[in-house]
Amino acid sequence: MDQPSDSSGLSQRDLARWFSGVHAFIAAVNKPASLRELLDLVTATACDLTGYEFCGILLVHPDKRRLMMEGAHGLSTEYVTRLNDQVPISLTTDPRGESPSTRAFLTAKAVVLNDILKDPLMEPWWPLAAQQGYLSMVSVPLLLKGRPFGVLNCYSAERHSFTESAVELMGILANQAAAAIEAIHLRDGQRDFIENLARVNESLRQQSALLQKSDEIHKSMNEVAIGAAGIDGLTETLSTLLNREVFIDDEFGQMISPLGARPALLPLSSAAERLEAHGDMLHIRGEADSTWILSPIRFAGEVIARLWINGQLHELSQLDRRAIENASVIAALEIIALRSARDIEWRLQGEVIDVLLNDHPSTFGSLPGRASNLGHDLRKPQFVGVLHLGPDCESSGKPAVHLARKAKAAAQAAVRNITPRPVIAVRDPHLIILIAESASTNPQGEIERVRSSVAKAIGNPTLRAVVGSRAVELKDVGSTIRVERGAHSLMASRNGGALTVALEDLGVLGLLLQLDDPEQIAAFAQSRLAPLQNHDHLRSTALMETLRTFFAHHCNITATAKSLYLHPNSIKMRLRKIEAVLKVSLANPDDLLDLRTALLAEEVARS
Repeated sequence: MDQPSDSSGLSQRDLARWFSGVHAFIAAVNKPASLRELLDLVTATACDLTGYEFCGILLVHPDKRRLMMEGAHGLSTEYVTRLNDQVPISLTTDPRGESPSTRAFLTAKAVVLNDILKDPLMEPWWPLAAQQGYLSMVSVPLLLKGRPFGVLNCYSAERHSFTESAVELMGILANQAAAAIEAIHLRDGQRDFIENLARVNESLRQQSALLQKSDEIHKSMNEVAIGAAGIDGLTETLSTLLNREVFIDDEFGQMISPLGARPALLPLSSAAERLEAHGDMLHIRGEADSTWILSPIRFAGEVIARLWINGQLHELSQLDRRAIENASVIAALEIIALRSARDIEWRLQGEVIDVLLNDHPSTFGSLPGRASNLGHDLRKPQFVGVLHLGPDCESSGKPAVHLARKAKAAAQAAVRNITPRPVIAVRDPHLIILIAESASTNPQGEIERVRSSVAKAIGNPTLRAVVGSRAVELKDVGSTIRVERGAHSLMASRNGGALTVALEDLGVLGLLLQLDDPEQIAAFAQSRLAPLQNHDHLRSTALMETLRTFFAHHCNITATAKSLYLHPNSIKMRLRKIEAVLKVSLANPDDLLDLRTALLAEEVARS
């Protein structure tokens, strides 16, 4: 028996199927289904309810100029891609480019094509239709509050006459689909809003935590600045805030905080020179695969010190960087104060050395008291060391000043644990150090330590130091310094040997240097060597040079000949000529000693 039907011509069974399909739309909205899943459900339901082979939903593109197929059932992926990319559905009002979907969208009314091959509107899409295999279609607008936002298209593989009631049912289906799509949009919008709120809330929470941490940093740094905790207090506070090891060294690479020897893991100070060109934090690899962040401490645009922070740059948060910046400002003020005090101390130590070099005993009376205020003890006998810093320290330009400051800083660091404190000064091109007898049981060892530290600081591995004999009284200090300076002049012409030597290790040369009568020394040399010098001058010979080279090579004729690029027989002839001119015998030990002493005396007189 036939099923009863309503005015649309549908049986109760068909109506039940339609209501079930619409209910599926509503159910999908209440599930975590995506828009694409809903569109595919709508198109599949439409095909099932209408019996058409293909169905698609086209929505307005964000540019508002075309429709894009966003959901489909029965249509191939290739068809959808070509439709969207190659022959898109334009929303322009130009009749030449108007498709059935465009007309349905713009008029908000259904458009029916019973035979697409007879409708010129479909001509641009005939190849696509032939490929997919449909001959008729109906396009129904998707309306929201009376305004279209897309279309629902159904396609049939056969030529088909769409009845008015069928089109009306398609409109009802489209309206329900539109409501479901809008509900999905609202649901997704609400979800996005809630997620945005959650992100904003988390951002506010993080900002609150950052503000609290920033306040802690500000408070900690203020306590350091106001509480006069000093550079060590600053280093400790920053280390606590960053939870990392922190060190500070000065522009010469000497440790400022914590005071003491440079940690073994820190890279060589030369690595820090890149800060001058780079101007910001650097990442530097240290010893034993350690990694360090190097940050400049500046004052008036000049790098006056460096912060060494264990770790890598990318590990620092913005607050960490802010803490480092704040610490750098406070450190700069502390270091400038330390530098000013150090410069004053160096100037006063230089004045002490100047008074001793002037050899005016009348000015010595107040000197021990002035030195005592600086932590020195000039009442005790002094051991004097002199380092020759080289020609780079002899000029008056900025590089020479920087070299002198670097040398003094290195020397001061090397003897920081000696009490009473040594006197250190640079008098171009020499660094002079006075160590009180009570300060060390091994003054030569202390001066070698100073030499090694200064050599590393200024990059001169062959730097030499001379240690004088014990100066019992202040009046002896100036002459000892001059003697050691003279020793450096003589040592400059000699290669090899120890880098730190005592005057007594120089033998006769050291003894001659300590004689406080240069005129007598010169007269002795002249009395022995004048005939030979006159012979060279009158006859343009090189007997003096030959004699010096002979002694320099330990009286070895072969070595002398090789040094002068002569045949040994030529050397023998010259030596016989020397014996004749000077009326001596080089085979006589007394004559050898006399000539050797005369040559040394000549060098001492010149120095």
